[in-house]
Amino acid sequence: MGMGTHEMRSFSDLTKPNPPEYLLALDPGGTTGIAAFRNGGLVTYTQIKDFTPGTLDNFLTRQHRALGTAAANMEVVCEDYRVYQTHTAQHANSSLLTVRLLGALESWTERHHTPLHLQMAGQAKPFSTDRKLQEWGMYIAGQPHATDAIRHGVYYLIFRRPQPPNPKQHTSTPTHRVG
Repeated sequence: MGMGTHEMRSFSDLTKPNPPEYLLALDPGGTTGIAAFRNGGLVTYTQIKDFTPGTLDNFLTRQHRALGTAAANMEVVCEDYRVYQTHTAQHANSSLLTVRLLGALESWTERHHTPLHLQMAGQAKPFSTDRKLQEWGMYIAGQPHATDAIRHGVYYLIFRRPQPPNPKQHTSTPTHRVG
């Protein structure tokens, strides 16, 4: 290893043991990014324009049904949203779609007893850089919202609180923030 360089650790070397069997990561907004991880590995991603709370509910329900018994081990991680005082003017007369999507997501996860983990963009983006995602084969050129969803999944899988291998305690849905 030469001076001024460092060895990039593989993504699987960094993740905590016993990842969720199925993790759905979301970057909510007018164009919503979605990434799915199975046992800690990225399996699919997309971004959907004009996502609405109803569209989100239908999408999640279809995913949940498709998983069958694995749905009991599904978790969701999502970018949280804050209205900061310095940005209040841009929210005047806004429909606050992102906030509505988060409300729909929280409602869905409670109804389906699915753990929801919220984390701020400022947590995931500085760690899950484009360079790291490229090294790990997870950078999606031209799909910034899908890439941001992947960032949230990656950050959660690396920094989440450890869970038992097959958690059966998912009878309630505590919403918590990572970090």
